Amino acid sequence: MNKLTTLIVAGLATVLVGCEKDALHEEQQTRNDVGSRSVILPADFDVTSVNGDKSFFYFGKDSAQGRSTNVSTRATASYYDIAGIMVERDLETNEEDASDILSTIVSRTQYNSIAENPWPDLSSEVDSLSRISLYDLQENYSAVVASYNLTTYSDYTIIEIANALSQVFSYTSADGVPEETLPAKTEGDPVSDEFRVFIVAFYLDNNPGKAFLLATVVRETVYENYVTENSRGVNPGNVVSQNASFSSTTDSFTAQAGSGLADFLFVIDNSGSMGDEQTAISQVATDFQNTIQNSGLDYRIATVTTDSSTLQDNNSDGGITTSLEEFENDVQPGTGGSGTESGIYHAEQALLSVAEGDASDGSLALETNPMPRTNASMNIIMMSDEPEQYYSYAGSEFDIDNNLFVDRGYVVHAIVEPDTEYYDANGKYSDLAGKTGGLEGDINNLNSFSQMIIDISIIAGGTTSSFELAHNPVSETVTVKMDGSTVPRSQNNGWDIPFGSNKIVFFGTYVPEGGENIEVTYTYVSP
Repeated sequence: MNKLTTLIVAGLATVLVGCEKDALHEEQQTRNDVGSRSVILPADFDVTSVNGDKSFFYFGKDSAQGRSTNVSTRATASYYDIAGIMVERDLETNEEDASDILSTIVSRTQYNSIAENPWPDLSSEVDSLSRISLYDLQENYSAVVASYNLTTYSDYTIIEIANALSQVFSYTSADGVPEETLPAKTEGDPVSDEFRVFIVAFYLDNNPGKAFLLATVVRETVYENYVTENSRGVNPGNVVSQNASFSSTTDSFTAQAGSGLADFLFVIDNSGSMGDEQTAISQVATDFQNTIQNSGLDYRIATVTTDSSTLQDNNSDGGITTSLEEFENDVQPGTGGSGTESGIYHAEQALLSVAEGDASDGSLALETNPMPRTNASMNIIMMSDEPEQYYSYAGSEFDIDNNLFVDRGYVVHAIVEPDTEYYDANGKYSDLAGKTGGLEGDINNLNSFSQMIIDISIIAGGTTSSFELAHNPVSETVTVKMDGSTVPRSQNNGWDIPFGSNKIVFFGTYVPEGGENIEVTYTYVSP
C-alpha cells in the first residue's frame, strides 16, 4: 500500500452490539479499581493492588524468550520493562485543576524530601527532570498528560523509581509500598540513571476534593521498543468511573483514494538568544519528514519569525515548500531579529485571508499555491524562549477565546519556556496550545526536539484523519480490521489513537490506498 495516501470517509455505520457494565473481553483487558476510578489495562500487564487507593502495574520481557504476550508466560519473566502506578488522593491546597496537580507533582519530585529507604529519595537523587511534551485535555477529560526525561545520580530499577514516584504522588512516606509487595529484585535486573516518565493528572470534578494520577516509567535506552505498550498503559481514555456502564459498537468506513492534507507553519524566534534552538530544530527535520510521510500525509511547510510575517525563502522559489533541505534552512533565520517578539501576532498576520472574511490577504494567502489548502489541517508550531508580546504589535491584548486560530480550527503547538509566573503574566503561547488541542514542549530540552516533532506529526495525523469514531472510546478496547484482517496497534506500522482523540490514525504499509473496508470495534462509556 502507498504510504503517501490517506483516506476520505465514504460511509459510516454504527451498530450497537451490547450495553452492560462489564462489556470488556477478559482475555484482552482487565478492569482495575483504584479509589473511585477504574483503569482498563491490557490483559498482559501484571497488576499489584497495594490498597484501595493505590496499585502498580508492569509489563515484562523475559531475557531468554523475548517479549511475553500473556500473563501466564510472563510469570517467568526475569525483569520488567515498564512499571506503572495508579493513585487516587485528596486535593491539596491551591490545586484547582489538573494543571495545578501536575505542577505539584513536578515541584515535589525536584525539590522535596519525602521518601524513605529502601526506595530512592527522588528530591536528592534527581539530576534533571526535563519535560518533553504536555497535552492539555481538560476540556474532554479534566486531565493533562506530560512526558519527561528523568535522570538520577545513581542507578535504579524502574520498580524503584515507580515506587518513589508513588510516594511523591501521595506526599507521605507512610504511603510507600513495602518491598515485599512488589516483584523481587534479582541479580541481573537492569538498572539505569535515565528514564522516560509519563504522568497523567486528573482533576475529579465529579468526585469533589479528589485527584487521580496515572504514570509509567521506562528505561530510556529501551523506550523506543515499547512506545505502543507505554501508550496503552498511560492513555487517559482508559480511566473511567467505577460506576460506569459500557456499550460496545462497530463503526464502519469505506476508504476512498485521496490525500490527507496537512499544512505546517513554523514560527521561529529570531532574537539573539535562539541560535542553539534553531540549530536543534533544523537537525530533526528528517525525523519530522519521516513521521508525517509514515502517517500518509500530503504535507507542505512554511516558516515565519516572531518579528515578521514575511515567509522565509532560502531557495527563492516561494515560501511554501516540501523540500527537506529548504525546511532545514528556513527554520534557521538567524539571531538578528527584534527583541520585541510576538509569534502569535505574526502567525495571525501570515494566516489572514480575504476568502475567510479578512480585510486583506496575509503572506500565506498571497503565495501561488496558498496555505492552508482546502480541507487541509493547519498546524502552527511556535518556538520562543521569551514571553509573547502581542500588545506591542496589535495595540490590544490577545483574546484567547476569540481569535483566528480558535475560530478556524487551527492547532497551535508551543515549544517555549516552561510555565512560570513571569511567562504566564506576559504570554499566551501555552494557553493557546491548550485551547486548540496542541502540544506544549520545553524549549530548553534540546535533546528531545526530535520526540516533540514526532509527537506533533502524530497529532497532525489525528487532526487530518477521516476515521472519526462516533463515541470517545475506551482506548484499550479498540480493535481495527481492514478488509477483514486485524490491523496491529503500532505507531510504526499499524494504527493508533492520539491522546485525547477519537480518531484512528494509520501508519506505514497500513495506510489504505482507497476502497478498503475499515471496521473499528470498541467499547465506550454509556451516557
